Amino acid sequence: MFLIQKIKDKLSRYKTILKIKLSNQIPMFYYSRVTNFGDILNVYMVEKLSNKKAHPIDPKSFNFKNYFVIGSVFSGVNNKSIVWGTGIMFAHSKINHKSIKVHAVRGPKTRELLLK
Repeated sequence: MFLIQKIKDKLSRYKTILKIKLSNQIPMFYYSRVTNFGDILNVYMVEKLSNKKAHPIDPKSFNFKNYFVIGSVFSGVNNKSIVWGTGIMFAHSKINHKSIKVHAVRGPKTRELLLK
């Protein structure tokens, strides 16, 4: 039973990837269930800059290229994440993946944590 569920989960993830690639979308992490200015701005900026639709993903189960742009969501990055400007929420936050691509961060505390 466990093996069958694992296979179904993997197929579901690949199906999502294929859907995103075929539909010309950008996989990115933002809170799609909560409406706040940062999350709305996330989607707006990415869609305007890329001329593609933003597609919300869960970075815990999405092990393909994905983007983190705005907000205090840095602690959610995975080893395939590309960071354009997000940051940490708390000074004691930890960054789990050192192999991520970081182009910009939100502030000096996030920068400091990355340089350690």
